[in-house]
Amino acid sequence: MSEQAALAFRKLVASMRTLEKQYWAHRDKGVLRQSIELEKRVDETIMKVEPKNVPQTDNGNFFILVAELRVATKQYFSEKKKPEPDKELVKTLFNTIKEKEAKIDKQLIHFQEEDFRKQGYTIQYHVMERPYKCPPHSLFQSTDEELANVMFNDYLRHPSPGTMIFRMKKYIGKDGKPLSDEEINKILYNK
Repeated sequence: MSEQAALAFRKLVASMRTLEKQYWAHRDKGVLRQSIELEKRVDETIMKVEPKNVPQTDNGNFFILVAELRVATKQYFSEKKKPEPDKELVKTLFNTIKEKEAKIDKQLIHFQEEDFRKQGYTIQYHVMERPYKCPPHSLFQSTDEELANVMFNDYLRHPSPGTMIFRMKKYIGKDGKPLSDEEINKILYNK
């Protein structure tokens, strides 16, 4: 599996996951049809690749994770269609699917942020505070995600009563100014 093929596969899976989320949010039959078509393309891609050709890299691990998700999904639906489904197996498969979907979504975000940085842009991580009935403001900001997570956990230990603490990302352009949502989508999704 070449680097180009891995990148194309990542984009295909990202589109599939986006359409799945849109379907569950709006229950649009057109989106469901598109999602099913993308699932078929993902399945075809998985079936074409020889296991020995899957690299031992992030892309290879991602490919294996998606393949495991597709297998678990097919098992889940075939078990659900049985007249007497094994409830324990259905529950286990459902939990496996949710776990794999969460890992895939997390990796897709990681890959998108990596691509964003490679293009010369910056991501700032903010720890935000929002007191009751007040606008939120930044308590801490850094380009290091791990440091921001440590500070977030630190602020969560002793928040003021009625105060919400949360994390936020700001995408910064090459000129040092924050990017709009349209610019971010154009960069991340090539729209």
